Amino acid sequence: MNKSKTITGEDFNQNRTIAIFSNSFWNLKNFRREIIERLYELKYNLILIYPYDDDVHKIDFSYCKHVVLHELKVLSKSIWSDYKFYKEISRVFQKNHIDLILSFTIKPNIYGSMVAKAYGIPCIATVTGLGKEIIKGNLFSKLLNTIYKNSVRSDQFVVFHNEEDLITFDPQRLHSNYIVINGSGVNTKVFSKSENVENKALHKFIFLFSGRLIKSKGIMEFLEAAARVKSENTELQFWIIGKHSEEELDVYNLLMDHQERGIITYCGFIDQPKEILSQVQVLVLPSYREGKSKSILEAMSMQIPVICSDVAGCHDLIKNNWNGLLINAKDSSALANAMRSMALLNESERLQMGLRSREEVVKNYDVNIISNKYLELIDSIFYNIKSKNFKN
Repeated sequence: MNKSKTITGEDFNQNRTIAIFSNSFWNLKNFRREIIERLYELKYNLILIYPYDDDVHKIDFSYCKHVVLHELKVLSKSIWSDYKFYKEISRVFQKNHIDLILSFTIKPNIYGSMVAKAYGIPCIATVTGLGKEIIKGNLFSKLLNTIYKNSVRSDQFVVFHNEEDLITFDPQRLHSNYIVINGSGVNTKVFSKSENVENKALHKFIFLFSGRLIKSKGIMEFLEAAARVKSENTELQFWIIGKHSEEELDVYNLLMDHQERGIITYCGFIDQPKEILSQVQVLVLPSYREGKSKSILEAMSMQIPVICSDVAGCHDLIKNNWNGLLINAKDSSALANAMRSMALLNESERLQMGLRSREEVVKNYDVNIISNKYLELIDSIFYNIKSKNFKN
């Protein structure tokens, strides 16, 4: 007599396919790795969807199916370009059986949600940050925000990385499934304080800027403040890591000029910043706005004090004179003063700032905490689907 097999949660998951959709493979690799790995451990079938970029050739996530897009132009404002992208992503969803979409960043959220609605696929869209085009307040930004809100209206959940972005996005909270999750988190086991660091032992004092080399990250203010402070104290060092943008080559040119003049040291784009972070005393991010800054979280996890702007996505991580210093955005004079103040603090005061940051990150921002929140959302969607099927 044959015994019937008990269907476990993992058996159920094996029949489910989740598509994870972002504007770059680098974004998936650096910001979504932990949730991808957790979903794989839970036996979900996974499809990663992203446009071609320089990281695509680097073998990673071999256990996932990869779909490389050719029509997603992240910076393009062309209607024709976006239409071709919409048609391309529609074909991807037609050819692949997908039970749930996790989308991240603006265009994947907008067009992924549209196609999800068209094919009746549940979707969780994550607004990782509003982006400079949405917060400008001009006619185009208002139109983009309206399109964005309408496109995600049918999603099961719309995740924001901070409360201020949610309020700016939709002050009336028309969508009942808005939810705030504390960013993409940080791996607190990987990003932990190094005990033996050569540069710190030699008493070099290094300020580090870590972020994309675009104006909205505050790189211009960093360069200006570094020039002022360096002229007063040549012993202080100012390092920069980050990828330059083809759209803002004037920033890169100015940066290289500052390097030639001995003001800053440009270390290039570094995929894994832990080694650089272990050599510096202070992280500086004078950004105009963030979703939930990954650079700040990584520094906090490594017990490094932070100087950052008093803006969304930053001031909910850093408290003035508690675990860092807050300054007004777009104010290079204030930034220079904060750098001077931080350099004058004794080592024990900076150590206390770092310890407070580490405690905060472990308590609220560890990747496992963030991943668990996403898994709860996913479980709730599939549980509801299963319940409806059972009733039918």
